Amino acid sequence: MNRSLRASDTLRPKPSASAAPSSAPGGPPRKPKDTRRPSPHGGRVGVVDRALAAQQLERDVHGTLPHFLMAPHLLSGTDLVGVLAGEVARDIAPALKLVVARPPLALPGFTLSAVWHPRLTDDPAHAWLREQLAEAAAEQQASRRASPPARTAR
Repeated sequence: MNRSLRASDTLRPKPSASAAPSSAPGGPPRKPKDTRRPSPHGGRVGVVDRALAAQQLERDVHGTLPHFLMAPHLLSGTDLVGVLAGEVARDIAPALKLVVARPPLALPGFTLSAVWHPRLTDDPAHAWLREQLAEAAAEQQASRRASPPARTAR
């Protein structure tokens, strides 16, 4: 990150696997390599690939996406599996008829941060926006602690 920018960590989501019902637990067995994944840089290797490689497995990537919020929409109606932030997966799954489960691999979490230019640090409107983001993130973290965990795939 550019050292002249300011940042504040807002959320630390945990990964969840999302799948259409036909590829979900209880449906036909699926190989762990059949996935779609968002990649903001168009890269072909990410945390899931590294976790699979540690077990001498790999996946067949069926597409890359510019933003992770597109992934659930592309998974819907397919027999593919994707890895998303748990909160996103749980919130959007019912509308898209996706199943959410813990990934069968140990995957690291990640941090979402608000980033801004220093000239905006003392700007009242920007300070208000950062405060709203921090409050929304705190509410999200509290609701995550209160919600039941995603089920484990078998």
